[in-house]
Order: sequence, then structure tokens, then C-alpha cells
Amino acid sequence: MAVFLAFSPVTVLAQDFGVLLSPSDYDYLTEQGVPRDSIVLQKMSPKELSRLHKVINDRRTDGSAHSTAEAVRRVLSEFEGNQRWENANPGRLWDGDKYPGFGKADSK
Repeated sequence: MAVFLAFSPVTVLAQDFGVLLSPSDYDYLTEQGVPRDSIVLQKMSPKELSRLHKVINDRRTDGSAHSTAEAVRRVLSEFEGNQRWENANPGRLWDGDKYPGFGKADSK
């Protein structure tokens, strides 16, 4: 007898990182000129998607459409920069050890 998991991988990731992006988040991003199929969105990690969701829905900027839009633009720009760095440094992650050996004493 086969047993099927009740949770998809996306559900498990959402549990680990909180909410990823909701349908209303995608609607908001589309209004801001960032379509659902944007390469930046497609290449985001679950952690980044969760952070973007939090920025879009941040109560501190809730009363100001301009403040929310500016915060979202800053985060998207940061994530896009991270993706460019990873493309320029194959096999390495932007938040990993970018400079191996930097700050470590030599063993000799």
C-alpha cells in the first residue's frame, strides 16, 4: 500500500520560512511592474520570498503606498544584485563565504 504525503514541498517550505508569496502579493507586484513570471521572482529562494512577503505586508508602511513601493523596490534590487553576484561566481552563494581564508590565520 502506497502512502502519499499530505504536504507538498512548497507547503513544507512555507512552514519553514513562513508565508512565501500570496496571490495578493503577486497582484501587488504586477501593479508595480513585476510580473509573476519575472526572472527575479523565479530565482528567489524561499527565504527571500518570505522576506518579500513581509515587506509587502509590513504594517509600518501600510498607510503609505509610496513607502511600501519604495521598500519593495529596495528589496527586489537587493535580491537582483545577489542573483547577479551568484551568476558571476558560479557554484557560490551570495550569503556564503565570499572570500575563503579571509580573516583566518595561516596554519604555518
